[in-house]
Amino acid sequence: MYLQLDILYEVSLYLSTHDILSFSFASQYFYRNILNNKSIMLKHCFTVKSNILSLKFLSNLSYKILNLNISNCNNITDDDFNYLKNLYTLNMSECNQNTITNRAFENLRGIYGLNMSGCRQNTITDKSFEYLKGIQILYMDNCYQNTITDKAFEYLRGIHTLDISGCRQNTITDKAFTNLKGIHTLYMDGCSQQTITGNAFQHLTGIKVLHIDCCDQDSINDKAFEYLKGIHTLSMVRCTQNTITDRAFEHLKGIHSLNMSQCNQHTITDNTFYYLKGINSLGMVNCNQVTITGKIFEHLHGIISLYIKFCDQIKITEEILDKLQNIPDLIM
Repeated sequence: MYLQLDILYEVSLYLSTHDILSFSFASQYFYRNILNNKSIMLKHCFTVKSNILSLKFLSNLSYKILNLNISNCNNITDDDFNYLKNLYTLNMSECNQNTITNRAFENLRGIYGLNMSGCRQNTITDKSFEYLKGIQILYMDNCYQNTITDKAFEYLRGIHTLDISGCRQNTITDKAFTNLKGIHTLYMDGCSQQTITGNAFQHLTGIKVLHIDCCDQDSINDKAFEYLKGIHTLSMVRCTQNTITDRAFEHLKGIHSLNMSQCNQHTITDNTFYYLKGINSLGMVNCNQVTITGKIFEHLHGIISLYIKFCDQIKITEEILDKLQNIPDLIM
């Protein structure tokens, strides 16, 4: 059985990685044209069992793995990274053993995407990031060791997507953000340290997706939102500081998706929603301040998704109910 390569590629998109392996070993033709086809291999990630003792077996494979998941493989050491050169993406989340140090990252030069979430060992320092120059996607959430500082971000210039959620160490300050100019997507949930202020946002001009959940420091105020003009998606759950008022939302005109759940400060009123005309998705769960009333629905025509659970202060009249019935995705 022979399939044209373009058809083989399309078929492979619908197969799991396990099925790809089974399919490939069915014949030499499939083996040669699937496991040695870079376009196909880029679409599949291979997962290693968490109790594995070594990655040396990778050197004995007759095909090249491009995407590898070694999450929670706590027996892995620096030496195992010698077998990970030229990977496209690597998931090493929760590999937080001290046997992984800066030396491991020397073998990750040129990598496109890396997930090192929960790798909070002090043996990973700023030096590790020197080997990640040019990386486009990096998840380093909950890497809150003090050995990672502003210096690390100097090597992340030009990155597309970055997750630093839970990196609440004071060694990360506004200075880190000077290296993130032009970034597309940034997750920084829980980065509530006082060393990050509203001044950081001036380096995020043009950003499209930003998550700042629980960044409730008073230094993030209305002025910070001036730099978010043109943003597509913003999540600011539990940003309850009174320094965020209606004026912040003036700069969010044209936004597609906003989650402001638990932002229940009285400085946010009905006036906020005037600037949200045309929004597609809005989350405002637990926005139960009396300064928000049923008048907000005058500005939410055409909205697709609306979550207003626990907003008990809003009196639902028959007129409002008629408007709500036209919303496809409504939770209240």
